[in-house]
Amino acid sequence: MTGFRRYGVRILIGVILTPVVVAADSRVTITGGADASGHNYAWTVENHHASPIVFVEFPHFHATLFFAPAGWTTESTFLVNVGVKSQPGLCNARADTVELGIAPARSAVFKMQVASTGAQRRPGEVRVRFADGADATVAGVELPSPEPTGDRFVPLIGLGVLFAVWLIHRAIRNSPSKKSATPTFSRKDAK
Repeated sequence: MTGFRRYGVRILIGVILTPVVVAADSRVTITGGADASGHNYAWTVENHHASPIVFVEFPHFHATLFFAPAGWTTESTFLVNVGVKSQPGLCNARADTVELGIAPARSAVFKMQVASTGAQRRPGEVRVRFADGADATVAGVELPSPEPTGDRFVPLIGLGVLFAVWLIHRAIRNSPSKKSATPTFSRKDAK
């Protein structure tokens, strides 16, 4: 192989094997998202800021479990469970100490399991807080989200339209003006 071909093949392999950067801010990068099943999410949060990351907040819909690195405390709202409302929630992770936070030029993995129905993969925003008090909002992160209200009612609206068309067709077919226009014969007329 010539040098150019070898270089081109390496670039192509690198592009294929490199994980796609889902979202970035100049201070933090978040890569990852759902696996092929859509039930397991994993994100790598990489710190590019001078201060450690001590708090991360992932919005969710129908999450069942949330995992943070060792030494982090998690708190979640509206996880799927008996008696819990089916609505969007938040999964927060907070470093127990600054030393356990994500140090500059380091990364950590956060994971989430999602119920088998109801959630769709959609881009959203993840909040990050640094030990120096700075906040960052990273947009475009693949998150488990509720399907849009319009999508939820499309089949019902379609059935309603079909029913309305059927009613109109039936009303036109059975209209009194159409009945009077058709001649009727009786036995007296036949003689």
